[in-house]
Amino acid sequence: SQNLRAAVEASVRSLKYPFPASKLPVRGQFRVTSTIISSASMTNVRRIHRYQMAKKKQTKAEKCLQNEAESATEDDFFLFLLRWLRYSIAFRPIYGC
Repeated sequence: SQNLRAAVEASVRSLKYPFPASKLPVRGQFRVTSTIISSASMTNVRRIHRYQMAKKKQTKAEKCLQNEAESATEDDFFLFLLRWLRYSIAFRPIYGC
């Protein structure tokens, strides 16, 4: 659904970015291949870690919201609604959980 060229160029940039002037500091086919494979694997590990942390943060926020919903009574319904709207609109965790 999105532009594949932009995704490919971003991936190539993330491989070349850590090196000075976007050039590898090694010579020779084997060493260049090893360096690029190492760079690609570290890029993938970083992306996987970032995805897992975001998923964990979202799960924690949802669990906090669910706990708030379970503890809400008729007296504090409007307070719960206000917190829920603030979370939904601002996309940040509710304070106090």
